[in-house]
Amino acid sequence: MEIPDLVGDIDFKAILFLGIIAVISQVAWQVLTVSIPVIADCIWYQQYYISSARELSRLVGVCNALVIQNFAETISGATTMIRSSDQESIFQDTHMNAYSRPSFCNSAAMQWLCFRMDMINSITFAFCLSLSLFQKELI
Repeated sequence: MEIPDLVGDIDFKAILFLGIIAVISQVAWQVLTVSIPVIADCIWYQQYYISSARELSRLVGVCNALVIQNFAETISGATTMIRSSDQESIFQDTHMNAYSRPSFCNSAAMQWLCFRMDMINSITFAFCLSLSLFQKELI
């Protein structure tokens, strides 16, 4: 994607976001009063996730070293010795599982963040909806 397209896309989304905020502030202002704590919670969870994601990325890099070492040994002919002594399955089980484990944890952390933020937003929306309906009954 080229830079002008990217800037245009960002401008379009910013104008769309401001339009949505303007309409919501006129129609259902109660949603805005409750959405401020939700925004604060989402920012807090994202900051928490960033530190965890950095640590998981570091672990992925450490586990990549084993695969890179295996590649270097393959080039030098060490794989022939592993195959000849019937150690290939043991080698793959120990090193390849250790390589994929941090990637799985990184993916699970991302899913955890998305699920948590979706639940917070859904609960807040349900609360705002019930508050709006209750307020309409009082009027």
